[in-house]
Amino acid sequence: DDPTVAEVVGRYLSLAGPDSVLPVKPRNDRDWADNVYREGLVSYDLGLFIGAMDAVARLGDGLDPALAERAGRTANLARQEIEAKLFVPATGGYVDYGTPGAFVEDHLALDSLTLSRFGAISKQQAIGLLRAFESQLETRNNHEQPYGSWGVMCAYPPFKRPSDLRSKTAFPYRYHNGSDWPYWDGAYAEERLRHGLGGARYALTRWWETCLDNGWIGAVEYFSPPYGRGSLLQGWSAMPAAVVLKYGLDAANAEPIS
Repeated sequence: DDPTVAEVVGRYLSLAGPDSVLPVKPRNDRDWADNVYREGLVSYDLGLFIGAMDAVARLGDGLDPALAERAGRTANLARQEIEAKLFVPATGGYVDYGTPGAFVEDHLALDSLTLSRFGAISKQQAIGLLRAFESQLETRNNHEQPYGSWGVMCAYPPFKRPSDLRSKTAFPYRYHNGSDWPYWDGAYAEERLRHGLGGARYALTRWWETCLDNGWIGAVEYFSPPYGRGSLLQGWSAMPAAVVLKYGLDAANAEPIS
């Protein structure tokens, strides 16, 4: 009988634009990329939104059938909208954020993995997204970035609009503008394994090799070659280790499947 869930669902549905179910994010820096004033349709947030709607539809079926039905319908409509509005054929990925028809930041952003993780896009599209990350965000394959093979970038190319950035992210390859975040490395590796693509070893281990080479104690928060590291001993940066424990060494060491 607690109305909280219904109120939260209603709030996010009220943030959608005309003829849409996708919540529009106000211009602020309140999501994972907390140095970026993302606004409009944000792929990271929309993946979480669909995951939440699916959970309400599944768990609410016996508690509030009307709300559960509305959430399930919303999730399916949201999937259609994302494919129609946010897919970027030139990259094989999805818009990071923006308003289609106005400004969009359409580079590859690793946190758009939420679209794959929560089934917001089809398996075929998810595999295409992971392939795009492999070719552009894995630095061993991206010869346009200037620092060689050092890890998996969280975004590439750097952000287009400087006015959207603040603090450390104002610098290309720093913080949310292209650093390696071990947490996201683990999430990316898990999606590769979950979709049968193999090739997870680089994401799971390259950042750790950097830690060893530099004498850093434990799992770092983030790092990039020209700017050094973030904080040490970050619990969420244990994500790669969790993926290895879940899938096993054979899966973690598998070569990419073409």
